[in-house]
Amino acid sequence: FGGRRAEGSDFGADLGNVGAQVRKAAEGYLDFNEESEARKALIESSQIRAEYARRLDEAQLSGADLGRLKEEMSSKLAKVGENFQTKRGAETLALYTSNNELMFDEQANRIATQRAWSNARLDGDKLVKSIGDTLRSNLGFLPQAEKDIDSFLSTFPGIRPDQRTELAQHLK
Repeated sequence: FGGRRAEGSDFGADLGNVGAQVRKAAEGYLDFNEESEARKALIESSQIRAEYARRLDEAQLSGADLGRLKEEMSSKLAKVGENFQTKRGAETLALYTSNNELMFDEQANRIATQRAWSNARLDGDKLVKSIGDTLRSNLGFLPQAEKDIDSFLSTFPGIRPDQRTELAQHLK
């Protein structure tokens, strides 16, 4: 008993070094998980982006609801990170999600503008036919008809200003 305290060497190991080894192993495991989650976020978000780019192209032809497509895409992207445990994995997925949503919104806005333009042209032609019938019987209606065309065009907020001007000139 002699009053001596036990040391790590008494047990055949350097306990000071064991703590550093455990910490290094834990950091290695964390790094591996972070890389794995970041890779999963990249791969799966790229696959989702490709799928919804294709579906947007189809929606342009079919007239499908773009809002519903975006909700589906956002839901799929959220499912990618459901089991993420690292901050880096979550941050990486958030970055790819916002990039995917930006891409989707750009393409959806282009489609919406094109749809609005087509609808304005079709409905504008109907309006002009109706105005033409009125003008045959009352030429004094022309100033009001031009105001009606301007009012009609204001009901299409999705049309670019240059398209609005072009269509107004065409209809008038």
